[in-house]
Amino acid sequence: MKLFKYYSLYEAYGKIDFIMERLEQLQDKGKIEFELENSDILIIRDLDLDDDEIEELVDFFDDNDVVPYLEREDEDEDGYIDDDFLDYDDY
Repeated sequence: MKLFKYYSLYEAYGKIDFIMERLEQLQDKGKIEFELENSDILIIRDLDLDDDEIEELVDFFDDNDVVPYLEREDEDEDGYIDDDFLDYDDY
């Protein structure tokens, strides 16, 4: 299973406190770092999760309507969008 860097909490309405509590537990153990952007985009960084913990976290997200936010996966670490596909010849 893959742990994405960005997740949307938009569909997890009413479960956010429960989700944040679980993420804070993992952060306190030094397993992840996370931050919330614009109140509904979760940015997560794996520091020391093993494969079983990744699978457990991904399943937890699935069970609580936390979905990958794929629009942000196209950005690199500096926030720039990979626009190689926009390289075209000027005619």
